[in-house]
Amino acid sequence: MTAALPDPISLMAMVGDPVAENPIDQLFNAVFTQHEVPMYFAKVLLTDPGKLPQVLAGASAMGFAGLGITVPYKEVVIAHLDRIDPDASRIGAVNYVTFEDGESVGHQNDASAVVAAIEERQPVAGASVLLLGAGGAARGVGAGLAAAGVRRLVVAARRPEQGEPVARMLADAGEVPMEYLHWQGDLACPDGVDIVINATSAGAAPQLVALALDWDTFSAGMLALDMVTGPRNTPFIEAAADRGLATIDGVDVLNYIGYYVCKDRGLDVPVSDIARISDGIAGVPRRDR
Repeated sequence: MTAALPDPISLMAMVGDPVAENPIDQLFNAVFTQHEVPMYFAKVLLTDPGKLPQVLAGASAMGFAGLGITVPYKEVVIAHLDRIDPDASRIGAVNYVTFEDGESVGHQNDASAVVAAIEERQPVAGASVLLLGAGGAARGVGAGLAAAGVRRLVVAARRPEQGEPVARMLADAGEVPMEYLHWQGDLACPDGVDIVINATSAGAAPQLVALALDWDTFSAGMLALDMVTGPRNTPFIEAAADRGLATIDGVDVLNYIGYYVCKDRGLDVPVSDIARISDGIAGVPRRDR
């Protein structure tokens, strides 16, 4: 039996492709129910990028509180927004849209969530990071890591025309040595890396594609973080854990995204409470790390 929705209710949704395996709707709705917040979170599968302006206009017209933006729209959505906040403008990617006084406003909190999740385990400042991918998620996370004081950031991507500009953008964002690494075949980990982050969509259900990595070059003393939220234990997380790396999965990151979105809505929910809810939703134990 489905619980009755509060009336009146504010709506939020995540827009992307794919969205089926992402537990964000279950997480937010559980938090809203537990804290008696009159809000409901849905997922919108958008396969036609040409309809993105219509989705934004419709959400605004219907009084949505906000839209989460996921792959592949974090960069392309910017052209359809009325304005974006300074962080999103500097990064060139948006993962959250609000509607304020008739305007659509883009925000970016991927970076804050990833940095906070890592800080639970070890300091970000002074770390050497290998960042896999050069899309919107990588832009956001890379800028956040640079601002947090990493000592070195290596951006690995298969297409130089995408990876090199991202490395240059991140170099401009902070006084941190940046490198672009052309990803060909099984990628070997550069010497001295402390943290490896998967900011690609590889590993997401239903395809569950394994990243082409030379795992023999990744040491047990490293930390591996995956931004993919569904499934929880992606091929990347499984491979890293099998080799003794400490791991942070996409649901761990999602907990912090949920925390920051709730905070923006005036709802102070401890991350530990959100994590407890997401553990129950995920239905599978974390890999031992």
